[in-house]
Amino acid sequence: MSWPFWACARASGPELQGPRAAQVAAAVFPSCERVRLLNTGSEATQAAIRLARTCSGRDKVLRFEGHFHGMHESIWFNHSMVSKVDDHGEVETNPDSVGFPIHAKDGVVNVVFNDVEAFEHALKKYKDQIVCVILEPISYNCGCLESRGDYLRAVREICTRENIVLIFDEVVSGLRMRPGSAQKYYGVLLHLTVMAKAIGGGMSIAAFGGKKGIMEHLNPIGKAAVSGTYSGALIPVLASVACLTMASEEGFYDRIEDTGNKLFAGIDGLLAKHNIAGHVRGLGARFGIYFGVENPEDDFDFRKVAAVQDKTTYKKFLTECVKNGLWYP
Repeated sequence: MSWPFWACARASGPELQGPRAAQVAAAVFPSCERVRLLNTGSEATQAAIRLARTCSGRDKVLRFEGHFHGMHESIWFNHSMVSKVDDHGEVETNPDSVGFPIHAKDGVVNVVFNDVEAFEHALKKYKDQIVCVILEPISYNCGCLESRGDYLRAVREICTRENIVLIFDEVVSGLRMRPGSAQKYYGVLLHLTVMAKAIGGGMSIAAFGGKKGIMEHLNPIGKAAVSGTYSGALIPVLASVACLTMASEEGFYDRIEDTGNKLFAGIDGLLAKHNIAGHVRGLGARFGIYFGVENPEDDFDFRKVAAVQDKTTYKKFLTECVKNGLWYP
């Protein structure tokens, strides 16, 4: 078989599934006019940040305390810790691992979440330095830390005003809610979306997408280089096309949400029955148990949850789950 024949055969067959996956993803996520396929959420957030820097020429990334965006030196800060905070809501930047370059944190600004005044103050302090804002609209990495809808809409308006790229990290929330995921749930259209995990039904696939004018800064049209040997590999892509198509079918989420609501209510009932302080917060196909947190309003505040959570009971719960064959984490 000659090389030209092989190339023609590939072009008319499985290779076309990559564009098909991108088309389906763009239909599911409202803000995505163009999509680039990758392998992991960490790759996708790294690429999205690189693309944002290419568009504006600025450097600093603004992120929020408690949110998780992957294990790379551009963004892996202040996820699993409570650091010092000043009177304006800016949080001391600390890496989540050793081995980071000494100046890595210089490119990151950390702010408390769900606080418009803290956000505005940080943008004023670092005027014309912030290249992008990245956030989890629902931080399932913190159990189920939701955004306040008016807060997200304010962040969107401010980013537009300041010419800052807004990135939603929907690696976990993407496809675990109804089509459109968190961005449609909150009614916020943004510049870039990162997705992974659920869009491939367990296969190794990720993607990021956004407005055409931004995405065209990527190679081969633009100068921002993003690629990988296994990016857009056939088997994960086929799985993703199937998952995204199924999730778009009428009634797909009805049973998921019904089951979830019964589960959440049942756990809350057991906590009350056994006089255990805490409650469940869930949204879509994901939830968190907040042992020791009795006021549901505290769920919107990473620091309040961290201050009152009952870590002893939580660890005991995890241990007993494992003994009974349930890997809860």
